Amino acid sequence: MATQFSTLDADGSSFVIPAGAPFQTFWEDGGEGRFPNEVSHPWNSLDIWGPDDLARWCITSETVPDPLPAEVPMYRVKIVLAQQGLTAGVAAYIAGLGEPAKTIAQTLWDSAPNLVVGGDFALQVKAGMGLTDEQYRSLINAAMALTL
Repeated sequence: MATQFSTLDADGSSFVIPAGAPFQTFWEDGGEGRFPNEVSHPWNSLDIWGPDDLARWCITSETVPDPLPAEVPMYRVKIVLAQQGLTAGVAAYIAGLGEPAKTIAQTLWDSAPNLVVGGDFALQVKAGMGLTDEQYRSLINAAMALTL
């Protein structure tokens, strides 16, 4: 899990600060107003500061999940699906498709070297099987962590 921070811009709007991004912040002082931060920022990126340091400059922070990989080897996905008893669900989803979607999906399932995590095929199977975002994230993380 990564910590994602937000701060105020010059217009007083809140915006998210991605890790490693430079920023300029403004104080919001208990309803009394918004003031430019008087302290110069001697840093160029957030990744050199810990949450306690950043909290002084940010109006909010939240923990966000680490990003998923762009692709996962398909054999890893199939092993995890088998371990979790979900392989039949994928087969049933593909079998229920009309042509040509059925042939395309079956070809990807049988022959694709990698699963494109955010691709149409993966997200359609996810939705077709009724997997939540957290279940899908867990499945992908399990596939990446698989030791053979």
